[in-house]
Amino acid sequence: MTAERTAAIVAAALVLVSALGSAPAAAATYEELGDPTVETTVQGSDVFAPGESRTLTVGLRNTGVTVTSWDGRVSDLAAVIESQGIRPGAALSTAAQVRAGDAPLDVRTGRQSVGTVAADADARVPVRVEVDENATPGVYRLPVEVQYRYVETIIVDANRQHVARNAETVTRHVTVRVEPRARRSVAETTGAGPTE
Repeated sequence: MTAERTAAIVAAALVLVSALGSAPAAAATYEELGDPTVETTVQGSDVFAPGESRTLTVGLRNTGVTVTSWDGRVSDLAAVIESQGIRPGAALSTAAQVRAGDAPLDVRTGRQSVGTVAADADARVPVRVEVDENATPGVYRLPVEVQYRYVETIIVDANRQHVARNAETVTRHVTVRVEPRARRSVAETTGAGPTE
């Protein structure tokens, strides 16, 4: 869900206030059907050489599709959504940790927090990777553990405001390649040039 759709929800709530203002006071509810889906990719190069040490950038993208519904006084819901900065479909308090798995390398960066990842939005997680000197060339999958929270339900009545959030932990993977270093020629190694 895009930022434009979020704005449309709040705008619709404000427009409907006059129509609902005369209704008797009752609990208002808001629900999100579906939850964020965070996918992972490699941003930039995924190729390493044995003995190489550099940064691998892992991209997080929220591809989840969320349908929202509400009932009751829309103005009450709109006030809570706006005051608490709720963004429909967003992955909240998002954190990620990349692990080596079976790959012949060490991941030197631990768990990192990236905050909120809105629907259809991206975040980046840079991690330091050190490949073993004797690493066997090949393709390897690195596990990425992603943790986040999301809003499920909002209930508002005369006496309380209740925002129910769920927590999710998923494991995704990114793929890297280890390629052998290019061999240097004898001339490059010894400094000898061609002879006539």
